[in-house]
Amino acid sequence: MTTWMLLEYSDDLLVKLFSHIDLPDFVRLFDLTELATYSAFSPLLVKDDADGKLSRLMRQAPADWPGLMIDSEHTSHALLNHLRHILIVRLNQNVKGMLRYWNPDIARHFFPACTEANLIDWLGPVSRLQWHSTSTPERQILDNPCASTWLEAATSLLALSAEQQQSINLKIQSPASSGQES
Repeated sequence: MTTWMLLEYSDDLLVKLFSHIDLPDFVRLFDLTELATYSAFSPLLVKDDADGKLSRLMRQAPADWPGLMIDSEHTSHALLNHLRHILIVRLNQNVKGMLRYWNPDIARHFFPACTEANLIDWLGPVSRLQWHSTSTPERQILDNPCASTWLEAATSLLALSAEQQQSINLKIQSPASSGQES
């Protein structure tokens, strides 16, 4: 089992990371996706070091390290592919968007709104997902009992259910209904 942190972008994230870990093992989530243009503002997927230093820092001061803590027994390649796969979602038949699922306050609403059946699709190779949101003091934990048998799926976009959209207070307007030109 390997522990990863998917950390929210901030201007000082790399400085903080390098001040605590000599050679952090990280990758930018947006790289090699349709959001690669925004790579400089990408969340970072960081592998915890052998001593678990970053996960301890995240537990001790979650406000300083906003993001998700991810445990997975799958390869880093499989995990990264999955996290990139769920980055762009279908909101309705004509609209797609980026889901900031790594933001703890969005995770707090989004993941509990998943049904048991579609939670498997969203978590994929993630065995355990943990986060601290700014509105609740306790750490939130979500286990995926199907992670060990997970197989990489087709590349079609996942769709947000009405319940998931409502849970993150997402209102979708088509360009025609908002008075904007397409």
